[in-house]
Amino acid sequence: MKTLPILLLPALFFACSTKDTPNAQDAIEKQILADIDAKPSILAKPVSQKLVSKVEVNVQYDKGPNLDYVYNYEYDLNGKIKAIKSNLKDIWTFSYQGNELIVSNGSGLINKKYTLDKSGLAQMDNFYYKDGYLWLSIGKEGFANTYSTEGNLIARRADGIKADYEYTEFPNTIRQEVVSPSSISLYAITRDNYLGNFSTNLLKRVQFSEGENVTLDYSYKFDAENRVKTMTIRRKSNMNGMGDATFQCVFSY
Repeated sequence: MKTLPILLLPALFFACSTKDTPNAQDAIEKQILADIDAKPSILAKPVSQKLVSKVEVNVQYDKGPNLDYVYNYEYDLNGKIKAIKSNLKDIWTFSYQGNELIVSNGSGLINKKYTLDKSGLAQMDNFYYKDGYLWLSIGKEGFANTYSTEGNLIARRADGIKADYEYTEFPNTIRQEVVSPSSISLYAITRDNYLGNFSTNLLKRVQFSEGENVTLDYSYKFDAENRVKTMTIRRKSNMNGMGDATFQCVFSY
């Protein structure tokens, strides 16, 4: 059976889910499942994540201000993130209640609610996993991921975002996942593993090449326990220097 290109699947499935017959929806669903099943198996074991308590970020824009941010992290007894704070105010809270996870924003309003399977992965009709990695999400905020057999995210395609990734040989122990050229995921932890495993290794470079072209170059220094102590990010864009910046991030545990 011929496999549809992965980038066409979200649009096709979304269209069928709203307009076409149940038989058409079933056909698209079967095609998606076949495509995901055909992806190469990831044999790498997930990297054990360190409990980062704080990330202090200094941002120096080439043509702009010098800014400082502080992110604090709180964990439950199982080592799951229960709160992400900025300047001691909640940005996100994560409440695990049986097999449900409620993710709320800083105002306390429920943002998203997930049902978790036995392995702790969020189950939604539009989420498609393989080997514990989220390959495809369909819908308004959908995306298609591509992973290497080593368990590294090497490409991501979403509405307005085209990202390609290169990696160091260092293990990713800081829940690193960069999905946008302008979000706090550039330099801070934004989730736990309820949406699948993180990449095996720390990033070396990310290239965003749709809309604003942005290149992010990463370098690291480690403490005596081989934990990430500092992370430096150089951000370069095609906007005549606007948005170009250096991020200095200091991790505490």
